[in-house]
Order: sequence, then structure tokens, then C-alpha cells
Amino acid sequence: MKKMLALIFILFLVAGCSEQPQPAATSQVVPVVPIATPTAVPETSATAGPLPTLTGSDFGLIAFYSERDGDAEIYVINDDGSDERQLTDNQVDDETPAWSPDGQLIAFVSTGEGNQDIYVMNADGSDRRRLTDHPANELHPSYSPDGAQIVFVSDRDGDMEIYVMDSDGRNPQRLTHSPAGDMRPDWSPDGKQIVFNSERDGNWEIYVMDPAGGNQRRLTENPAWELFPAWSPDGTRILYFSLVQGKEKQDIYMMNADGTNVQRLTNSPDTVDEDPAWSPDSRQIAFQSDRDGQFEIYLMDGEGNNQRRLTNGIAGAYWPAWNPGSFGHETSQVLPSILAPPGDPATIDGVFSPGEWGKALTIDLANGELLLMHAGDYLYLGIRSERLGLGSPCVQWADKISILHSSAALGTATYEKDGVIWQKTRDFSWTNRDTTNSQQALEERQEHLERENWLASNGLMGHRNEMEYQIAMTNGEVLLGLAYLMSPEYESTDYWPDTLGSGCRYFTPAPDGPPETVDFAPETWITVRASND
Repeated sequence: MKKMLALIFILFLVAGCSEQPQPAATSQVVPVVPIATPTAVPETSATAGPLPTLTGSDFGLIAFYSERDGDAEIYVINDDGSDERQLTDNQVDDETPAWSPDGQLIAFVSTGEGNQDIYVMNADGSDRRRLTDHPANELHPSYSPDGAQIVFVSDRDGDMEIYVMDSDGRNPQRLTHSPAGDMRPDWSPDGKQIVFNSERDGNWEIYVMDPAGGNQRRLTENPAWELFPAWSPDGTRILYFSLVQGKEKQDIYMMNADGTNVQRLTNSPDTVDEDPAWSPDSRQIAFQSDRDGQFEIYLMDGEGNNQRRLTNGIAGAYWPAWNPGSFGHETSQVLPSILAPPGDPATIDGVFSPGEWGKALTIDLANGELLLMHAGDYLYLGIRSERLGLGSPCVQWADKISILHSSAALGTATYEKDGVIWQKTRDFSWTNRDTTNSQQALEERQEHLERENWLASNGLMGHRNEMEYQIAMTNGEVLLGLAYLMSPEYESTDYWPDTLGSGCRYFTPAPDGPPETVDFAPETWITVRASND
């Protein structure tokens, strides 16, 4: 007998049986995101914003569960379909795997004690241990970005509500108090929000709240159900699936994290596509679909193209979850999320001393190379170029973008998001107009940069084609883009990433006139994370 594993509602309320997996016509999930103007489900297919073409990576490891041995067990498989292996082997149901941020643990739901409880095990299936011990049902575990907590769903207080507990199962606390169901929480990558599903307004919609349960607000408002939200690793987008009641069809959608720019990614007739999950680099999406007769795991590129089947078992496969540590450092220069290795703090003087950058990750540019490493709470960025030029980095810290105008005057400007537009909130604040290397000029530039969370050298104390920056990191990561303008007369530019275009550019100060608005595209920038590997 096969459990109906397609939908969240089913997963929470019953362990009912059916001879065939049923369409998720009664499934219900709740994503959490920042509030926005209500969005309608598009009636026509849309294509997500362009992402870089896949160029290969280490194997990504995907966990899922399947009933192929008679009950639900947890498996893993490489994202090329190789090396599938079973992790659990019990006479109970083990379901809905969720990886810890370091990829070393898997939290999951098991019926080992007769009801649904949350367990955890090592990534190889060893050291299975129980985290919750309550006569009620607990479902849908999701780790906080720092791995210290797990958010989950329980009906211990009479209906489905969202709770949080320490990652060892201690100190459970209730976050939602709605008379309607609240389900399927997922933590934002910066740890500042939790997205979830709720039917408190009459049907299942996506909501977001603070980690302590405050500031709960709705992101979607449609007659259809919006279910199973999943936050992108860079925090800018949310995947979910939509269900129109009465139709045996579900499709996967993507929207900005504020609920805007809804885009349909799948559109197969009479098909249930659901449970989307991001790859760690945001370049691929795993999901489950019954398009070939039973539920299997499929993959598609981040814009919905190149949809292909991954699993092919004798029974269905459900609930894909990508290991966050699946991708290696050697290919990180082509991924939208990379790891900066640890090193010793560089001396920010524009001189690349022997051995000073020896531990850095090296990334090739068209006319030179980029160096990245971290020490403490700072990212160190170095540029070596074959041609003289000026580097102008753009960094996003949470809801603010700062731009360093790396000229001799070393100016910075800041932008904050107003709706969907980045608006300049402070014009370039120049240290001085003394472009010499006098002691006073150097000291004033240094004081300015420290105030602005920047340290930088534009090469004036060293070589003009060597530049060094120290950038404060928030929660161990920043979103980074770089425009390196080369002489003569700065007519040619190296962008990093090379798809950046005008998304982070050289800015000419405008002391007068209205506030400048810029169509930034931070989703094309690179998320740089500190790594101690």
C-alpha cells in the first residue's frame, strides 16, 4: 500500500493509504516572505529572469523519500542521477528530509513511535535520534541558517501551528496562534524571516514572519492555493506551487521575496508539479511530478528550462532536498554563490606582498584576476589587472547597497529599495578633493572608509593595477558585484560576474537634481560566504 505523499496537508493529518499516488488536490503549504502588493496567479506561462548557463559542478546531493521497499524511507542521489543509495531501513515511515546548513545532518519525520515525530541522523544515515516526544504530530522541519534551531509544525495545541526549538530538540516555542492551519515553514538565508503557509484568510496563501513570530504578514492573495514556499539561497526569490481547486493540475511558480514579479516555471496539462527545492547555487530547481505516471524527482534550470527526470524507481519519489554543501570550491568562480576561504588579514596598501594573498580563492577576469578570502568579520577583495584602471565594487548589506567610487577621492554612495526600485538615499560622500598622497589626504580617506565599513586602496600607494579592499560581512556573507574600468580613459570595463552588465557600474556624482533611481539587479551579483573549510 502506498501512502499519499504528494501534499503537505496529507502529510500532516494522515498516514492514509492509496493504491496510486494521488494528485495534490488537497495539499496545503505556506511560504513566508516580506509583505507586498497582492499578486495574481498568471493565466499564461511566464519565464523566470535569466540565469547564467550551467557550466558544470561537483555533484549536487539530493535527499528524498520513497516507498519502494514497502514503506517510506530516505534516500540520496547525485544530481546527475548517479550513486543512489538508501539511508534509512525501518518498518516505519521516514519522510520529508531537511539538511542542516553544513550538510552534515538530516532532520526528518518518522512514525517510529506511532505518531509523527521529528528525528535527526548523520548525512550517511547513522546515529538516528529522536528530537520531539509528544503524542501530537510534528512535521516539516527546517533548520535556521546557523543550524542552532529547527522550525517545525505541530498540532499539539489543537490545530496546525508553527513552532521552533533548539536543534537538539530542547526549548520548543510556539510562533503562530491562528485558529486556521499554519504549515510548511522555511527560514530566509539571513535568518531574519520565516516564510510559511496559512489558510487564515480563507484559503492557503504565503505569509512571512519574524523568527520570534512577530510581524506576520501575507505575500500572496489569490483564489488559488499557494503552497510549499522555498527561499532561494541568495534570499531574493521564493519558489512555491499553486493549486486551483477542482483541477488535477499544479504548477511551480517563482516570485521575488517581496511577493512581486510572479513567474510560472512549469505548465504541463493534467500534471501535478510540486515541492520545489533550490540547488545551493540557485542555478537548478528540483521538484516532484507525476507527469510520467507516478511521482518522481525532476530537475530544471532556474528559469524553468531543461526539465528532465532524475529518479526512476518502482515506487514514487517525493520531497527533494538539496545538500547545502554539495558544490565544491574549484568551480565556485562560475557559481552565483561562492565560498571565500580563510586567510590572514591583508594589509590594505595596494601592494600585493609575497604570500599575503596566498590563501585566497583566485578568479580569472578578462584582463587579470580577482582574489577573495576572509578573516574575522571581513571579506578581503584583491584585483590584479594587466591594465591600469579603477575598481568600483557594489555591495548589498541586507536592504542597502553601497558603492565605492574607487577614484583618488574615494567616494561612497548608498541606495535603499523603494518598492522595486533602488533609490539613492545618500549621494557620493567624498573624503576630500585632494587627490594627492599627502599624509592628510591619506588619513582622511582612511577615516572615511572606516566610517563606511570599507577599507580600500586604489593603488596610489602601490601599483595602479593592484587594488585591495576590506569589506564588512553581515552574517558571514555579502552580495558583491564589481566593475573594473580600464584605461585608456576608462573606456573598457571588466565586470564580475561577467553577466553583470550595467547592474553595478561606474557612477558619476550628481550633486544637484532629484534622487537617482537605478535598476539594480543584485540577483545577478555573487553571494560571497565565509568558509572555514
